[in-house]
Amino acid sequence: IFLTKKQTERIKQKSIERGHRGRQMGADMNRRKKEDTIASLKQNALMEIQSVSERELFLSGLCLYWAEGSKKSKLGFSNSDPEMILCMYQWFQKCFHIKKEDFMPRVFINGSHQDRIDDILNFWSNLLELPIVQFGNPIILRHAQKKYYADREGYHGVLSLGVRKSTHLKYRIIELIKVFSSRVLLG
Repeated sequence: IFLTKKQTERIKQKSIERGHRGRQMGADMNRRKKEDTIASLKQNALMEIQSVSERELFLSGLCLYWAEGSKKSKLGFSNSDPEMILCMYQWFQKCFHIKKEDFMPRVFINGSHQDRIDDILNFWSNLLELPIVQFGNPIILRHAQKKYYADREGYHGVLSLGVRKSTHLKYRIIELIKVFSSRVLLG
């Protein structure tokens, strides 16, 4: 059977359309499977972690400080994740009885976001329920941004959560980390 050029092109176009439709159906199915898996895992996590005791909060915060806290200079915990900052904010308050007025947060932002400094400060101020006047001067980082956000408004920089007159507390936390580490290693 001989096909005209028009017929050959039509068969080719139909084949491409069916392939696209098939790939789209497969992608939709994979997305639904992923969503179902995540929903199931979320239910399991909710059952597994029903509440957090003071002891669990204490040890969790200690580990987070061990990973992300300042050990050499003044006491401070730095991160860009607002939920992690809130956890550590509560950790300092609940486990070490730090008063809200003793926190000294400071924001570090990439220079490409300098025009958004007020929005970024307001974001952290609202999150922590602390007045902006309590924040240290923002630090503008003058190097090329490696990570680009599709949602530019989603960038809030890095917050360093410091505490006034905390030299003693920093040494206490460092010693707690050392003891915790030795207990873990000894089993």
